Amino acid sequence: MTEAIIRVLDSQTANQIAAGEVVEGPASVIKELVENAIDAGATEISVKILDSAAENLQVFDNGCGMVPQDMQIAVKRHATSKICAVEDINNIATLGFRGEALAAIAAVSLLSLSSRTPDAVCGKKISVKTGQISEVEDVAMPYGTIIKVEKLFYNTPARKKFLKSPLREVAKISDYLAHLALSNPQIAFLLEQEGKKLLQTNGSGDLFAVALAVYGKETVKKLQAIKGENAEAKIFGLISLPELNRSTRQGYNFFINNRWVQSKELSRAVDEAYYTMLPKGRYPLVIIFVELPPNQIDVNIHPTKAQVKLKDYHLLSAYLIRAIQNTLYHQEALSPELQIAPADQQNKQKEDLISQMLEENRPLTAAEPLRALSLKEALYGGYKQTGHSLYHPPVFYQQQADETAKKMFYSALAPLGQLDSSYLLVGGDDALYIIDQHAAHERILYEKIKNKAQESLASMPLLIPQVLELTQTELAHLSELIIQLTDLGFIVEDFGDNTFLIRNVPAWYEGNDAAGLLRDLLAQAADKTPDSLKITADEKIFRTACRRAVKANQYLSNSQISALLVQLDQCENPATCPHGRPVCIKIPLEEIKRRFLRDGN
Repeated sequence: MTEAIIRVLDSQTANQIAAGEVVEGPASVIKELVENAIDAGATEISVKILDSAAENLQVFDNGCGMVPQDMQIAVKRHATSKICAVEDINNIATLGFRGEALAAIAAVSLLSLSSRTPDAVCGKKISVKTGQISEVEDVAMPYGTIIKVEKLFYNTPARKKFLKSPLREVAKISDYLAHLALSNPQIAFLLEQEGKKLLQTNGSGDLFAVALAVYGKETVKKLQAIKGENAEAKIFGLISLPELNRSTRQGYNFFINNRWVQSKELSRAVDEAYYTMLPKGRYPLVIIFVELPPNQIDVNIHPTKAQVKLKDYHLLSAYLIRAIQNTLYHQEALSPELQIAPADQQNKQKEDLISQMLEENRPLTAAEPLRALSLKEALYGGYKQTGHSLYHPPVFYQQQADETAKKMFYSALAPLGQLDSSYLLVGGDDALYIIDQHAAHERILYEKIKNKAQESLASMPLLIPQVLELTQTELAHLSELIIQLTDLGFIVEDFGDNTFLIRNVPAWYEGNDAAGLLRDLLAQAADKTPDSLKITADEKIFRTACRRAVKANQYLSNSQISALLVQLDQCENPATCPHGRPVCIKIPLEEIKRRFLRDGN
């Protein structure tokens, strides 16, 4: 007789397997413990890596602490203070579930938990080893909680073998903590490894100050605050000016209800907001916070809550795009300045202010900000921007008069001539501007063609309809994209047997191969990205604008230059050509005077 082979695992083995969903490595341990500390109301959090291999870790927080009864329950599985009924899962407003994380970590390490509530005479301590909880003992400690994790993965050597190098693991810890610090500028964070300070924030509540600690002063100088609010959502944070860009999307930082998350939808929204402002393959740095009602998001689709599901991401994406573009477009002509040496006195003032913020011996405290000035004011306020930044400090235009002045920026410049028959020299009251005539005209034509393509009648009939024969795959793509293609300006008639007649094409299309154009657009649908059709159509518009635009080495009269400047002011984004290259650079009058040794004269 065949014997039964299915058995129920013992609790210790089951816990170790379940721990793999939460504890991937040292960084995930720190993430869980620090998020729990934040939920406990901590204003100071200290993380210590006690060895070079990141196998021994300690987290201290000055939060509310736990009473002994809660400490003993918290290290068991499925123990939480955050959920009472299944309905609560849809309204989670906290970051973690302290009991579940502790149980998972204790299953793969030697864990000790010390805690003291503000009204307790002394702290209490328990230890967990192989699922066994020690007796409670007294311990001297400040109020709050100290969790020590030793010999991580000592009982699961297979998992330990697949960890990255110690340097990579420490880097992941630093990255996690940096994101938690960004999402909680009101909390003072400290990260140390064997006594060496790796990251420190002061808990002043200033997001710029945290960004300074994480990214450094040169990066912070090129960040701009973003803010927007409506009935459904609130958006705020920092975004980079186009000059500051990277080769990957690793600079995309999204926080939904103060939880650091990864979001393909929000990433696509940022890509679209910066579209034509950056060269292809370059991406901005963004630190974006989104506040939504808890029932609008699902935080339980990923074991470590690294991803969330948005209930109505289409509206949120559109709102984010609008907020970013309003901030970037409402600038005082985003014309890069030449990298020039700043005046000594002005530079010294800025360096002194930033040095104060970077002072190494600043105490870890969550007290009131040490400065009356915000960091943004320290970097930009009180004096003109000079050599360290390619872009001027952003200026918001909130009144109609200011908006009108902004629209007249290029028109108000005086044509002075051409350089190398390719660059326009124009003068203002405070600077000399150099404009790439091809890039400028390309931007003008691109926006004209695109605006025309977005009109309701953006379609042009063909004198002779073109025949298009499709494969089954292309036919499937055509069926899925027929509405989008119609919006672009195509009118396609079914002629039977996988054959179609193209009767209308987009009004911006100049070629004579409408069938080839439509086939190219359908081919792009194979990558399954929602924006592939739009991006391909835009690339066609790019090429159309590029072909029509004034070329380099082409003479322009002063009247032609003036006309081009007027048209630049009519552009929504005159800062870059459609490919993301700058249209204009600026040489400040102060720099010209300095070069002629006329400082102060």
